[in-house]
Amino acid sequence: MGYDPSASRIIQVGGSTGNGMQFVSDGRIGDLTPPETGILTGTVVDNWYSNPVAGVEVSVFDNNNNPCGVDTTDENGEYGFTLNPGTYSALYTKYSYLDSTISNIVITSNNTTTLDVTLTFQHQCDYRVGDVNGSWSYNGLDVTYSLAYFKGGSQPMDCLCECTPGDWWYVCCDVNGDCECNGFDITYAVFYLKGGPGPIPCPDCPPINPVSKEKPKKASTASNSDRGSDNRSPRKYAPK
Repeated sequence: MGYDPSASRIIQVGGSTGNGMQFVSDGRIGDLTPPETGILTGTVVDNWYSNPVAGVEVSVFDNNNNPCGVDTTDENGEYGFTLNPGTYSALYTKYSYLDSTISNIVITSNNTTTLDVTLTFQHQCDYRVGDVNGSWSYNGLDVTYSLAYFKGGSQPMDCLCECTPGDWWYVCCDVNGDCECNGFDITYAVFYLKGGPGPIPCPDCPPINPVSKEKPKKASTASNSDRGSDNRSPRKYAPK
């Protein structure tokens, strides 16, 4: 859930017993008047299309690096905190994006500080170009597998990847470097096996371990929860 201006979600009150009271110097309990707070809010977008990024975990820390609260951006990429006056830092994290830390965020009483952030997308595609049958090699068996796939057979294995923000497709299927998975890749593959040019990965998401001789122990793609909404491109994705 993103920031709801009608509800104060996180307030850090120093010197409190936690129940709205504080001890005064002579041992008596007196009323605590909290300092007037300020608001930190903003929107997180990606560096490719400047689209809002949902599901970003935003963690706020005080000047002594003590945690003050955590929020998660909503579908509009928005987040927000209610904080005591002071200086803070914020850490922005999400799978497939580089972490970003913003320091020296000044919060003042009765004011809203707006901090919009752009996260840099970094794909996590670990695959072997042309290896659609999951053998971690590229040969005639992959061509046979691809032909069956385009006729309604099993999908390529272990290479469904978010190549660019929100765009999930079978990256290992592209062997001619046009960032699509279609019949032209079959033609290119046959030509390659007859002595033609070698396979070419999509330049938007080349394998993160291109010289690895061993298949990754874990799947090369994120879990369903990491994907969020399904924004796969039909022209790059599986035929029905």
